[in-house]
Formats: sequence, C-alpha cells, structure tokens
Amino acid sequence: MAINRASIYADWLGTNKVVISDGVVNVLTLRLTNISTAELTAERSDAIRMFFPVGEKDNCFVTQEQAKAIVCTPPYDWQCVFDDVKCIWSVSPKKKLQIPSGESVVIVFSNIVTEKKYLTGSMSCLSISTGSPGTPDPIMQLPIFMDTAPVKIKKFTCTHSMVGILDDVTFKWDTTGGVALGSVKEREPSKTGISTECVAREEVDVSAVGHTGVFLLPDFAPGSEVQLKAHDSVSCTVMETTDYSLLVAGKGINDIEHCPVYVFEPVIKSFSFKRKDDTLTLEFVLENTCHCYINCGVGRVDCTPDYSEGYCISIGSITVDVNENIGLYELSCLGLSGLVTKQLKVPYK
Repeated sequence: MAINRASIYADWLGTNKVVISDGVVNVLTLRLTNISTAELTAERSDAIRMFFPVGEKDNCFVTQEQAKAIVCTPPYDWQCVFDDVKCIWSVSPKKKLQIPSGESVVIVFSNIVTEKKYLTGSMSCLSISTGSPGTPDPIMQLPIFMDTAPVKIKKFTCTHSMVGILDDVTFKWDTTGGVALGSVKEREPSKTGISTECVAREEVDVSAVGHTGVFLLPDFAPGSEVQLKAHDSVSCTVMETTDYSLLVAGKGINDIEHCPVYVFEPVIKSFSFKRKDDTLTLEFVLENTCHCYINCGVGRVDCTPDYSEGYCISIGSITVDVNENIGLYELSCLGLSGLVTKQLKVPYK
C-alpha cells in the first residue's frame, strides 16, 4: 500500500520557523506525521522523496557539492538512498512497517553549509514528494528562512611575527558573515602604534568587485583582483614592519583583527664550511631573517626560523660541488640600511 500523499503532514520539529545562517554548519530536523496508510513496504512507491533547490543561481539553497555533503539520518528502521545526480533523498522503511495513528517519523539533515550570501529575510524551502517516482505528484514545501551569519573572525594567525626584508609570511583565517554590501568604512586605527597606509581614509565601495567581504590589509584591500575566501590562507612578502589586518565586512557591521609583522636588522652570527670528498657544505646562523643570499651561483637560501629564545634564529646550510676556482664565498642579507655581508675563505691546499 502506497503512502496517502493527500494526508501526510510535515513540519520542522519543535518550531514553525527555521533560520539557516550562511557559513555555519546547520542541522534541520523534519517531522512527518499523519502517515495514513496502515502498512508500508520497502518498495520505491512507498518512498518519501526530499530535495532542496540546488545549483549556482541566487535562489538555490546549496550548490551541488554542498548538497552531496549533507547527511540525511532517518529513524532506525528506515533507510535513505541519495541520488547524487538529482540531489534527492529517498527515505523508506527497511521492511513492512505498521504506522500507529498519530506517530511521527523524524528525519535529521545535518552538515548543512551554505555560503550563498543571502540577505536577511530571504527564504528557501525543502520540497517533499511521495508516490511513484515517475508519477506527477503534489509537492509539499517547508520554508527555510535565510540569514547572514554573524560577522566574526574566528581565527587569524601568521606563521612569523619577526622577519627580515623579503621574507615570506603566511596568514590563515576562518571567518563567518562576510558579504559584499555597499561601502566599507576604513579600518580602525592600529592598536600597535605601527603607522601604515593600508586604505584611503574614506569609504570604499566593495559591492561591485565581487568580493566575499574578506580583506587582508594592506596587500589585499578592497579593489584587489584577488578574491579571498571565508576560510583561506595567503602568503605575503614583507618589505617593512607592517600592521597586517584582516577585515570582514558584513551588513552594517565589520570585524577586524590585527597581526603585526616586525622587520629588524639582520645579523649574520656565523658562516662556515665542511668539506667531504667532492662536496662542500656551507653552514650559517642568522638572526632576524629567514633567508640569505650566497654568491658564486648559489643564490637565495631559505631556512626555518626558531623563535624559542624569543627572537628569530635561523640555522641553515647548503651543499655545493667543490670548485677550486672559487676560494671565497660571500653571504648577504638585505637589511634596513642596506646589505649585511660576511665572507668565507675556502682553502684547497
């Protein structure tokens, strides 16, 4: 016996209004009651099919990839089959099942993440269909009210806080609620006392540049061609002491976090060599920088800094072939006042 689709009733468990926030993991709990057939079988005709508007258009609830990530959990004695092409969940009993009058069937949709940047008050829906898959059939729709997530920077970190000129640092962040909506006011004054010229002291329009509302100042300010994501990372080459700031622009409210990176004068603590057979290992210890340059065709050498002593110490080495025509190597680092150099003589006799 198929489900009597004229009598089934659906609602959101415990509430008559469901609000979903973009950029946040959400859970929806669906309740089905008044399933009037006395006996359900594990046939396709007894399936209850559910789907959200899926696609890239503005009126769609989730993208296809986001729909595939949603987890549908039916009751213990029911089963769920997901059509990953049409993005339809079909829920049916595992075996013949008696439904007592007034009993509810609860289905939970979890791991729902949508970043469609809906405006407050807009609405989507969950559509519910019953009956034979190939038979036209009335569709019930439950409304889902959309809202932008609270504007919040949940995490903002930087790999290095003290570096040298031309060192690279990587910023990582996790945010919610960013949306390109009109103009964004200039960031707050720096609390670190570092003066920068990140943004002009006026409002800047971000609605036309297609941004997600996330900006890393000063390198990726409004107007930048690079679009940053809500959960993202990016590397920057540091030229001077800079107060890097992450700005998340929302509707009528912004959030900002500062992450200053300081540039100090590099120090070459040592530059030495070890010879083994036909190879030469050039070893060095640096302070306040993560890289150096060595002449004679070696070029730039990067190393991992150690901050355990409270400042940047970099220990590095590179192996080259022995060349008796080269008896002098020079290591250099670019400092605030020019090049800092140290020479190393390599005797071969």
